[in-house]
Amino acid sequence: MIPLRSNLHSVTATRMFSRLAQLLAASPALQTSNGQTAVWLQRLQREDNPWLNAERMEQQGQLADAHRLYLEDAHQQDGRRHFARAAVARAASAEIVARLGNERLAQSERRGAGEQFHRHAEQAMAWSLREAAWAYEHAATQYEKAGLSKQAEAMRRCANDLHLHLALPVDGLGGLPPGQQDALAQ
Repeated sequence: MIPLRSNLHSVTATRMFSRLAQLLAASPALQTSNGQTAVWLQRLQREDNPWLNAERMEQQGQLADAHRLYLEDAHQQDGRRHFARAAVARAASAEIVARLGNERLAQSERRGAGEQFHRHAEQAMAWSLREAAWAYEHAATQYEKAGLSKQAEAMRRCANDLHLHLALPVDGLGGLPPGQQDALAQ
C-alpha cells in the first residue's frame, strides 16, 4: 500500500523511484518483443498523471501548483473509489498547504484525508482486516493532525480492535495471547 509521506522519506523515495523508472524504460529487460516499453512503465511516466506532475512541481519549488495537482489527483482517485490513493493525495496536499503557511486549509485537507482513509478502511474490511487496520491508523493520524481528537480516538479503537482480532488463534490452533481472556467462555 502507499505509505504516508510523514511516515517515510517519500520525497526522496519518489525521486529515486522516478529515476529508476526512467532508467528501466531504456532497459532491454522491459522492452516487449516489438521494442515497446512495458505498459505499466508507460502509465507511470505519463505526462497527464497529476500525482507525478505534483511531485515534479514540489521538487521545483512550485508549491501552489503542486497543491492544485495533488487535489486534482485526490478528486480523480475519489471518483474511481480508490479511497486510499485519494487520502494520500489529500495528505500530501495538506503538507504543501502547511508549508505555504495556511494552517486552516491544511487542517481541512487533513480532515478530508482522514475521511478518505476511514472510507478505505470500511471498504477494505471486505478483503483484508490488516489493510483496514492500516487505514484506520492513518485516519487517526490525519484526524489528530486536524485537531479532531474524538474522531482520532474512534479510529484508533477500530484499529486496535482489528489488531486484537488478528492476534487471535485460527481454528483453535495455538492459544490466546498472554494475559488475554477468552471472551466466549464468559
